[in-house]
Amino acid sequence: MKTLVGASAGVLVVILIVVIAVAVSGGEGQPVATTTLARTTLSRTVPLRGSVESLNVRDVSANLGLAVENVLVGVGDVVYEGQILAILDTTDLQLEMMLLQATLPNAVGAAVGAVDLDHPIQLALAQLEMAETAHANAMLDLHNDNHPMLVAGRFAVNVAREILENAESPEEANAAQTLYNEAQTGLVLVEAGLALAVEVARINLEIAQQASDALQGMTNLPGAGFQNMQDYMSEAQIITLLRLEHQLEEATIRAPISGTITYANARLGSPAQGLLFTIEDTNNLRIVASMREHDVASVGVGMGVDIRSDATGDSVFHGTIVSIDPSANHNPDGSVEFGAEISLDPRTPLAIGMTTRLNVNSEQRHGVFAVPFDAVATDEGGDHVFVVENGRAVRQSVQTGLEADFLLEIISPELTEGAVVINNANLVSSGMEVAVIP
Repeated sequence: MKTLVGASAGVLVVILIVVIAVAVSGGEGQPVATTTLARTTLSRTVPLRGSVESLNVRDVSANLGLAVENVLVGVGDVVYEGQILAILDTTDLQLEMMLLQATLPNAVGAAVGAVDLDHPIQLALAQLEMAETAHANAMLDLHNDNHPMLVAGRFAVNVAREILENAESPEEANAAQTLYNEAQTGLVLVEAGLALAVEVARINLEIAQQASDALQGMTNLPGAGFQNMQDYMSEAQIITLLRLEHQLEEATIRAPISGTITYANARLGSPAQGLLFTIEDTNNLRIVASMREHDVASVGVGMGVDIRSDATGDSVFHGTIVSIDPSANHNPDGSVEFGAEISLDPRTPLAIGMTTRLNVNSEQRHGVFAVPFDAVATDEGGDHVFVVENGRAVRQSVQTGLEADFLLEIISPELTEGAVVINNANLVSSGMEVAVIP
């Protein structure tokens, strides 16, 4: 009797478990998550990090040791090629040149060899003519109301004024006022630069005139009959004069390219020594990135890149890999990285120095079916998925293709759009009744 009671109790437990399972599942079979097949574009991406840089960067240096007399630009200012950035104090330099020129007639000596005296005189006359032309051109620029730098400066002021007039909030008005003030300051600096160029040209003209007068005046000296340059000045004096003229020219610091000042180290009264300015062309940007050694095989020139930055939120910009370094950089920790350069549209709001997150589209396939990796199982019969048909799991053989970050391409002539594939093939077997989780 006890054995019979125990067996009955066991049967009841089994029945109870089955009843509970059926109640929980609603009598609809194994619950499964699914993917409804639809043609899509599948991409394999390689993540990189990089920073925005300018393709055209120029450093402006000076090694004359002359004190800085005037600084016309600062960090953030837009400058044009040839624009004056700073002026060095050349008072002592000009005095030294005048002193040398004043002593030239006293350097008469004995004749040594035959050198045509007309050559240095012709050189001085040519330099005088160049100085006269430079001064005339500077005067024309100063009085040219349509000078490109003036036109650009006025345009910037007008744009800033329009933005200020259309400001819709106090914050916008404050920002627009700052922009307007900066544009006006820039225009004033352009006008001052043109006036300063006239003054520099005038000084150069005066020096050239003095040098020409000194050389031509020597033909009236008692020793003028000597046909030798050594009669009037030594070779060392010629070299010294040329050096001083070159230094005088270098004392006017000009922009070698158009762009934005991103570094300024010129201080009034301090010696101009070393790097004074850095100019970067903000209209010609790129992204410099590095990739790990094992990613090099997956990345190539011409591949598209999706670009994001913390500074621009969820916005996505697009670029292209234009070069990959042929040699690796070895890090202190022993890892190896390769540099890469990515093109960047200058119209994007990305600025020099911003860090970026990059996804390189190393491979793309269009119009394919893709499912989660766990949807594909492998056994002695090969790769397969399970498709839901009439509430049951039906095995479907497939081939696998491109692997993306979270999805895997599946290929089979039996697959059609709208087919429902079970996301985890390990939960079911062929013919099992299943319930699709909404």
